[in-house]
Amino acid sequence: MELDLPSAETAELVEKTETRKLTVNIPQAGSLFLGSQPVSAEQLREQLVRWHTEWGDRAEVRIRTNQGVAWENISPTLVLAAQCGIWNVSFAVTEKRPQ
Repeated sequence: MELDLPSAETAELVEKTETRKLTVNIPQAGSLFLGSQPVSAEQLREQLVRWHTEWGDRAEVRIRTNQGVAWENISPTLVLAAQCGIWNVSFAVTEKRPQ
């Protein structure tokens, strides 16, 4: 899914790890996607529970969102991951280029 990722001055390159990433895309307020599949909040919860059950401490959630999506539309996904036992959550960003 093509998104206009936010930039960050402190972005770090992601190295290969032993975690198992589940990518949640939030292209706009009110929409959730697992990869390219649209899902409801309840479907996301069910998948997060399965992901944590299958991978335990190796389960990771990667959140991708467009720059303009407000925090209040992103934070429920963080809360949902935590409620499902997944604490390893990261955000996909691009490196902020000097102007």
